[in-house]
Amino acid sequence: FTLFPSLSIDNDDPSKLNKSLSKNQRAEYISGKYLCYNASNRWYDKSFNMIMLSDGTLGFNCEHSWGDGVALLRFCNDIDKDATEHGKISASHYQSIKTSGHDYIEKIEFKLDDQLKNEHNISKQNYNKFITKLNVKVYQETVLSKNLLKSSELSPDSIMQLGIQMAYYKMYHRFVSAYESCSTAIYKHGRTETIRPVTNETKNFIETLTKSNDENLKKQLLKNASDKHQRLIKAAATGHGFDRHLFALKYLQ
Repeated sequence: FTLFPSLSIDNDDPSKLNKSLSKNQRAEYISGKYLCYNASNRWYDKSFNMIMLSDGTLGFNCEHSWGDGVALLRFCNDIDKDATEHGKISASHYQSIKTSGHDYIEKIEFKLDDQLKNEHNISKQNYNKFITKLNVKVYQETVLSKNLLKSSELSPDSIMQLGIQMAYYKMYHRFVSAYESCSTAIYKHGRTETIRPVTNETKNFIETLTKSNDENLKKQLLKNASDKHQRLIKAAATGHGFDRHLFALKYLQ
Protein backbone atom coordinates (compact mmCIF):
# COMPACT_ATOMS: atom_id res chain seq x y z
CA PHE A 1 0.00 0.00 0.00
CA THR A 2 1.53 3.29 -1.13
CA LEU A 3 0.49 6.83 -0.31
CA PHE A 4 0.87 9.63 -2.84
CA PRO A 5 1.01 12.95 -1.01
CA SER A 6 1.48 16.37 -2.56
CA LEU A 7 2.96 19.57 -1.16
CA SER A 8 1.15 22.84 -1.86
CA ILE A 9 2.93 26.09 -0.98
CA ASP A 10 0.51 29.01 -0.80
CA ASN A 11 0.91 32.75 -1.14
CA ASP A 12 -1.31 34.34 1.48
CA ASP A 13 -2.67 37.73 2.36
CA PRO A 14 -0.32 38.75 5.23
CA SER A 15 -3.15 40.58 6.99
CA LYS A 16 -5.01 37.26 7.40
CA LEU A 17 -2.08 35.66 9.25
CA ASN A 18 -0.97 38.65 11.30
CA LYS A 19 0.11 37.67 14.81
CA SER A 20 -1.89 40.58 16.19
CA LEU A 21 -5.12 38.83 15.18
CA SER A 22 -6.98 36.74 17.72
CA LYS A 23 -6.60 32.97 17.71
CA ASN A 24 -10.15 32.64 16.43
CA GLN A 25 -9.59 35.03 13.53
CA ARG A 26 -6.44 33.21 12.43
CA ALA A 27 -8.11 29.82 12.89
CA GLU A 28 -11.06 30.82 10.71
CA TYR A 29 -8.80 31.84 7.82
CA ILE A 30 -6.47 28.86 8.19
CA SER A 31 -9.35 26.37 8.43
CA GLY A 32 -10.84 27.79 5.26
CA LYS A 33 -7.53 27.40 3.44
CA TYR A 34 -7.25 23.75 4.45
CA LEU A 35 -10.89 23.00 3.61
CA CYS A 36 -11.41 24.47 0.17
CA TYR A 37 -9.82 27.87 -0.50
CA ASN A 38 -7.28 28.17 -3.32
CA ALA A 39 -8.34 25.05 -5.23
CA SER A 40 -5.94 25.94 -8.06
CA ASN A 41 -3.07 24.90 -5.77
CA ARG A 42 -4.57 21.61 -4.56
CA TRP A 43 -4.26 18.08 -5.92
CA TYR A 44 -7.40 16.31 -4.75
CA ASP A 45 -6.56 13.08 -6.58
CA LYS A 46 -3.59 12.52 -4.23
CA SER A 47 -3.76 10.67 -0.91
CA PHE A 48 -3.41 13.95 0.94
CA ASN A 49 -2.24 17.51 0.37
CA MET A 50 0.33 18.98 2.73
CA ILE A 51 -0.51 22.69 2.60
CA MET A 52 2.16 25.16 3.69
CA LEU A 53 0.97 28.72 4.29
CA SER A 54 3.27 31.68 3.81
CA ASP A 55 3.98 32.00 7.55
CA GLY A 56 5.10 28.36 7.80
CA THR A 57 1.82 26.95 9.14
CA LEU A 58 1.40 23.39 7.88
CA GLY A 59 -1.90 21.56 7.52
CA PHE A 60 -3.45 18.67 5.64
CA ASN A 61 -6.36 18.04 3.31
CA CYS A 62 -6.99 14.30 3.08
CA GLU A 63 -8.65 12.25 0.35
CA HIS A 64 -10.78 9.97 2.51
CA SER A 65 -11.07 6.68 0.59
CA TRP A 66 -7.65 5.29 1.57
CA GLY A 67 -7.73 6.01 5.31
CA ASP A 68 -9.11 7.87 8.29
CA GLY A 69 -8.09 10.57 10.71
CA VAL A 70 -6.32 8.13 13.02
CA ALA A 71 -3.83 7.14 10.32
CA LEU A 72 -3.15 10.73 9.28
CA LEU A 73 -2.76 11.84 12.90
CA ARG A 74 -0.18 9.09 13.44
CA PHE A 75 1.69 10.30 10.36
CA CYS A 76 1.67 13.90 11.65
CA ASN A 77 2.82 12.83 15.11
CA ASP A 78 5.73 10.89 13.60
CA ILE A 79 6.78 13.95 11.58
CA ASP A 80 6.60 16.15 14.67
CA LYS A 81 8.57 13.63 16.73
CA ASP A 82 11.29 13.32 14.10
CA ALA A 83 11.58 17.10 13.64
CA THR A 84 11.76 17.62 17.41
CA GLU A 85 14.39 14.95 18.00
CA HIS A 86 16.59 15.59 14.97
CA GLY A 87 16.20 19.31 14.51
CA LYS A 88 15.33 21.38 11.49
CA ILE A 89 17.27 21.66 8.23
CA SER A 90 19.93 24.31 8.62
CA ALA A 91 21.30 26.71 6.02
CA SER A 92 24.38 24.49 5.63
CA HIS A 93 22.17 21.72 4.21
CA TYR A 94 20.49 23.94 1.64
CA GLN A 95 23.09 23.76 -1.14
CA SER A 96 23.35 19.96 -1.08
CA ILE A 97 19.56 19.63 -1.14
CA LYS A 98 19.29 22.16 -3.95
CA THR A 99 21.92 20.35 -6.01
CA SER A 100 20.64 16.82 -5.47
CA GLY A 101 17.05 17.92 -6.06
CA HIS A 102 17.74 18.59 -9.72
CA ASP A 103 18.33 14.88 -10.24
CA TYR A 104 14.71 13.90 -9.64
CA ILE A 105 12.57 17.06 -9.65
CA GLU A 106 11.08 18.03 -12.98
CA LYS A 107 8.72 20.93 -13.57
CA ILE A 108 5.47 19.97 -15.27
CA GLU A 109 4.51 22.31 -18.07
CA PHE A 110 0.84 22.37 -19.04
CA LYS A 111 0.12 23.30 -22.65
CA LEU A 112 -3.43 24.59 -22.92
CA ASP A 113 -5.23 25.79 -26.02
CA ASP A 114 -7.70 28.67 -25.92
CA GLN A 115 -10.69 26.39 -25.37
CA LEU A 116 -9.13 24.72 -22.33
CA LYS A 117 -8.04 28.08 -20.93
CA ASN A 118 -11.59 29.36 -21.27
CA GLU A 119 -13.06 26.26 -19.60
CA HIS A 120 -10.51 26.58 -16.81
CA ASN A 121 -11.49 30.21 -16.19
CA ILE A 122 -15.18 29.32 -16.13
CA SER A 123 -14.56 26.47 -13.69
CA LYS A 124 -12.50 28.75 -11.46
CA GLN A 125 -15.23 31.40 -11.43
CA ASN A 126 -17.90 28.81 -10.60
CA TYR A 127 -15.79 27.34 -7.83
CA ASN A 128 -15.00 30.71 -6.28
CA LYS A 129 -18.70 31.55 -6.36
CA PHE A 130 -19.53 28.24 -4.70
CA ILE A 131 -17.09 28.61 -1.78
CA THR A 132 -18.46 32.04 -0.89
CA LYS A 133 -21.35 30.04 0.62
CA LEU A 134 -18.98 28.55 3.19
CA ASN A 135 -18.75 30.35 6.52
CA VAL A 136 -16.05 29.21 8.92
CA LYS A 137 -16.57 30.43 12.47
CA VAL A 138 -14.46 29.32 15.42
CA TYR A 139 -15.76 29.42 18.97
CA GLN A 140 -13.50 28.44 21.85
CA GLU A 141 -15.13 27.44 25.13
CA THR A 142 -12.81 28.23 28.03
CA VAL A 143 -14.97 27.19 31.00
CA LEU A 144 -16.58 23.92 29.93
CA SER A 145 -13.34 21.96 29.54
CA LYS A 146 -12.72 18.28 28.91
CA ASN A 147 -11.21 17.86 32.38
CA LEU A 148 -14.21 19.52 34.04
CA LEU A 149 -16.63 17.21 32.23
CA LYS A 150 -14.64 14.09 33.05
CA SER A 151 -14.43 15.10 36.71
CA SER A 152 -18.24 15.31 36.61
CA GLU A 153 -18.39 11.80 35.09
CA LEU A 154 -19.68 13.13 31.79
CA SER A 155 -18.42 12.24 28.33
CA PRO A 156 -16.97 15.31 26.52
CA ASP A 157 -18.03 13.83 23.19
CA SER A 158 -21.59 13.34 24.38
CA ILE A 159 -21.76 16.99 25.48
CA MET A 160 -20.54 18.09 22.04
CA GLN A 161 -23.21 15.96 20.38
CA LEU A 162 -25.87 17.33 22.73
CA GLY A 163 -24.82 20.85 21.80
CA ILE A 164 -25.30 20.08 18.10
CA GLN A 165 -28.67 18.47 18.74
CA MET A 166 -29.82 21.33 20.95
CA ALA A 167 -28.88 23.88 18.28
CA TYR A 168 -30.81 21.95 15.63
CA TYR A 169 -33.82 21.53 17.93
CA LYS A 170 -33.94 25.25 18.74
CA MET A 171 -33.83 26.11 15.04
CA TYR A 172 -36.24 23.50 13.64
CA HIS A 173 -38.14 22.19 16.71
CA ARG A 174 -37.62 18.55 15.81
CA PHE A 175 -35.08 15.73 16.03
CA VAL A 176 -33.43 13.98 13.09
CA SER A 177 -31.03 11.08 12.74
CA ALA A 178 -27.35 12.02 12.96
CA TYR A 179 -24.03 10.40 12.08
CA GLU A 180 -20.83 10.24 14.08
CA SER A 181 -17.79 8.25 13.00
CA CYS A 182 -16.04 5.85 15.37
CA SER A 183 -12.65 4.30 14.65
CA THR A 184 -12.35 0.51 14.54
CA ALA A 185 -8.57 0.69 14.19
CA ILE A 186 -8.14 -1.87 17.00
CA TYR A 187 -8.88 -4.48 14.31
CA LYS A 188 -6.64 -5.33 11.38
CA HIS A 189 -7.82 -3.36 8.35
CA GLY A 190 -10.40 -1.69 10.60
CA ARG A 191 -11.79 1.60 9.35
CA THR A 192 -14.90 3.05 10.98
CA GLU A 193 -18.30 2.24 12.41
CA THR A 194 -21.23 4.59 12.84
CA ILE A 195 -22.45 6.00 16.13
CA ARG A 196 -26.07 7.20 16.12
CA PRO A 197 -25.92 9.95 18.75
CA VAL A 198 -29.61 10.91 18.68
CA THR A 199 -31.28 8.67 21.26
CA ASN A 200 -34.34 8.66 23.48
CA GLU A 201 -32.04 9.78 26.29
CA THR A 202 -30.77 12.84 24.40
CA LYS A 203 -34.31 13.67 23.29
CA ASN A 204 -35.60 13.50 26.87
CA PHE A 205 -32.79 15.73 28.14
CA ILE A 206 -33.19 18.40 25.46
CA GLU A 207 -36.97 18.56 25.80
CA THR A 208 -36.67 18.78 29.59
CA LEU A 209 -33.94 21.42 29.37
CA THR A 210 -36.22 23.69 27.35
CA LYS A 211 -39.41 23.10 29.36
CA SER A 212 -38.57 22.28 32.98
CA ASN A 213 -37.04 24.15 35.91
CA ASP A 214 -36.22 20.97 37.85
CA GLU A 215 -32.42 21.14 38.09
CA ASN A 216 -32.03 17.71 39.68
CA LEU A 217 -34.07 16.13 36.90
CA LYS A 218 -31.95 17.89 34.28
CA LYS A 219 -28.75 16.62 35.88
CA GLN A 220 -30.04 13.06 35.96
CA LEU A 221 -31.21 13.15 32.34
CA LEU A 222 -27.88 14.66 31.28
CA LYS A 223 -26.05 11.80 33.00
CA ASN A 224 -28.39 9.28 31.34
CA ALA A 225 -27.69 10.76 27.90
CA SER A 226 -23.94 10.75 28.51
CA ASP A 227 -23.92 7.15 29.75
CA LYS A 228 -25.95 5.99 26.75
CA HIS A 229 -23.55 7.74 24.38
CA GLN A 230 -20.58 6.07 26.06
CA ARG A 231 -22.21 2.66 25.58
CA LEU A 232 -22.79 3.41 21.90
CA ILE A 233 -19.14 4.41 21.44
CA LYS A 234 -17.93 1.22 23.11
CA ALA A 235 -20.26 -0.93 21.01
CA ALA A 236 -19.17 0.70 17.75
CA ALA A 237 -15.45 0.54 18.56
CA THR A 238 -15.58 -3.15 19.50
CA GLY A 239 -17.42 -4.43 16.45
CA HIS A 240 -20.97 -4.33 17.81
CA GLY A 241 -22.29 -1.53 15.61
CA PHE A 242 -24.95 -2.22 13.00
CA ASP A 243 -24.58 0.38 10.22
CA ARG A 244 -21.64 -1.21 8.42
CA HIS A 245 -23.23 -4.65 8.76
CA LEU A 246 -26.48 -3.47 7.18
CA PHE A 247 -24.54 -1.63 4.48
CA ALA A 248 -22.72 -4.85 3.55
CA LEU A 249 -25.97 -6.85 3.50
CA LYS A 250 -27.50 -4.26 1.19
CA TYR A 251 -24.79 -4.82 -1.41
CA LEU A 252 -24.76 -8.60 -1.02
CA GLN A 253 -28.36 -8.87 -2.21
